[in-house]
Amino acid sequence: MKKKDKKLLLNVEKRIIKGKKVKKLRREGFIPANIFGKKINSMVIKVKHKDFREVYNKAKRTSVIYIQFGEKELPVLVNEVQYHPVTQQILHVEFKKVDLTVKTQAYVPVVLKGESEAVTQKGAEILTPVRKVLVEALPTDIPNEIELDVTMLKNIGDEIKVKDIKKNNKYSILEEEDKILAVASAHKKEEEKMEKVEEEEVTTEKTEEGEKKEEENKEEKKENKEEKDTQQNS
Repeated sequence: MKKKDKKLLLNVEKRIIKGKKVKKLRREGFIPANIFGKKINSMVIKVKHKDFREVYNKAKRTSVIYIQFGEKELPVLVNEVQYHPVTQQILHVEFKKVDLTVKTQAYVPVVLKGESEAVTQKGAEILTPVRKVLVEALPTDIPNEIELDVTMLKNIGDEIKVKDIKKNNKYSILEEEDKILAVASAHKKEEEKMEKVEEEEVTTEKTEEGEKKEEENKEEKKENKEEKDTQQNS
């Protein structure tokens, strides 16, 4: 859940270089960025890579960062981080200015807590089709994470849905109540084992049916022969 950390400050500078020339900024250890939001004009800035990494590791996308820009101090949330597809180098950051007195929305990661009987006693594995949920709250009340209590998962097929999350008066989850967040699924090996057993059962049934049919055919042939012999003797 939400942990109250000390105020996260991030120094930024005005950026003049734009377009393809920002590669030079990156070589100098800066990340090109911009700030947008209500009641402000979009601002282009640059931030030291080291400084951003240090703050972002604590804030992620759920904690307010106070950007220091000249004499101004702006409360923001990280809205988007763009990475290079191969090197994973941070290419650009987008900050969203927030009003601390007005509710905003953010995606919050879901994490598993506890021990599931379905896993420990029945060989299941927990699948999480959804990794984050949309939350609405005051910027300073956005939780760092949403905990899913997997002790609820006692049998294979058991699910945790949005409606199963404990209610909190500081934030609301803006997702369908029946949206599945986690499910206790049969382990792949167990599934393969079950499939093999089913195949063997089907094969056995087919074999038994074949043997039965063969016996019926033999009996029918015997009856036909006896009938033929009787006709010849008559």
